[in-house]
Amino acid sequence: MSALLSLRPWRTEMLVVLGYIVATRVWALSAAKVGFQAGPMPLFLTDMALLALIAISMFHRGARLLFWASSGTQAGVTGFAVWLLCAAAVVYFLLAFPNYRIYAVRDFAIFGYSLFYPLTYFAISNRKWAVRALRYFVYSGLVAAMLILVQSGTGINLVGGETRMVFGQAIRYSADNDYGGVIAFSLVGFASMMMFEHRRKRIHLVAALLCFVALADTGTRSAFVGVALAASVTFLLLSHRYRLGFVVFVTMLAAAMLVGAWIPDSFPGAAALHKFYLAIASAFNGSQDADAAFRMVRWKNAIGTWLQDPLFGAGFGRNILNVMYLGDWSGEKFNMGMPHNTFLFLLARMGLIGFSLVVFCWAGGVVRIAKAVRRSHQPDELAALNILVAMAGFGAFVLFFERPMNNASFWIMLAVAQRLVDTSPIARVTRRFEQFRALNLLPNSRKETGIALGAGTYLALESKP
Repeated sequence: MSALLSLRPWRTEMLVVLGYIVATRVWALSAAKVGFQAGPMPLFLTDMALLALIAISMFHRGARLLFWASSGTQAGVTGFAVWLLCAAAVVYFLLAFPNYRIYAVRDFAIFGYSLFYPLTYFAISNRKWAVRALRYFVYSGLVAAMLILVQSGTGINLVGGETRMVFGQAIRYSADNDYGGVIAFSLVGFASMMMFEHRRKRIHLVAALLCFVALADTGTRSAFVGVALAASVTFLLLSHRYRLGFVVFVTMLAAAMLVGAWIPDSFPGAAALHKFYLAIASAFNGSQDADAAFRMVRWKNAIGTWLQDPLFGAGFGRNILNVMYLGDWSGEKFNMGMPHNTFLFLLARMGLIGFSLVVFCWAGGVVRIAKAVRRSHQPDELAALNILVAMAGFGAFVLFFERPMNNASFWIMLAVAQRLVDTSPIARVTRRFEQFRALNLLPNSRKETGIALGAGTYLALESKP
């Protein structure tokens, strides 16, 4: 474990990425809101991390970065799609800025965070670093889950919380939706590692259960939609050898949710399960549920705005909802007027142009890594796949791209996933060796590492068509 999480081989760019991942996974919005005012422009943690990555990358690999900026190449087909998205965002921004000023800057930043993809892709030079980035992402969410559980058990305010109306009564949940997403992505990551990494199976099982209880305590229904979607994809990809164990694990989690309706308060974790049961049951009330009604109105308005110009959308800066109860529409209220559905936001802002480019990147990453999972049954590939799928389910109900911390994390993980499926000869050898280690076929020693690399080289050459 210590070797896996070691910082020594990381370049400066990856230290920036790693620091950003840990900060925003553990402290969520509290970290994302750290910033300062640069003249009329507020700069927050995500902006500072992006600017730092650009500056460091220009110093280390300026030619490659400029080549990508001028042609969109050097970062794969996804990198080219991101280049087109950034180019389109520049045009939208230039057209909107004279009329909408700071609002146009806000929307330009939302689409500009896609720059995290090529910058992370260039910084990760091999599979080993991609695995480390993924592990830091997943384990940081466990730290957040532990903070929530400690807060729930002791009453000490560590991560805050929020009150929601459920069946007409005010229920206090231990954290907001953003923490729910953080923990959900770690939950599907640990479940993936539990399936294929036998050496740490018990550790990952315990970690997954802790994340589940913490997620229940947040009551974040959108996060569980993401978990359910990832579980469905995983079941379809698994061979018969693994399906039974996976079904048993998922059934246990579903049973824990259902018993929250009657479980005694003296049972450990009963309060969290009961609050989660109320949140899920309330979701089936449709328009009678406050959160559901809130989203239905906004989704209807966002769809109406998009249909006014399906190809290009409304552009940057403009209010895309046009409803009177939104309240203060001032520069400080950057999240006002958002439909709480990232895909509708993309359609309303940039029409089919922006929507298609983002979905192409997202779906392309999922398909490529799903093929790798079916081929090799590697824990890290499955974890990356499930995280990207869970992000899609989560983003359909909340501010996902609209939140810088979620937006940047998506592009970072998409770059990590791309590097995990690298098909270069060295990557194939390393992947084969890690597969041996995950199955406990080799001891952890330098001598056996050399033997394994030799065997991996032979098998890689042998499997070439």
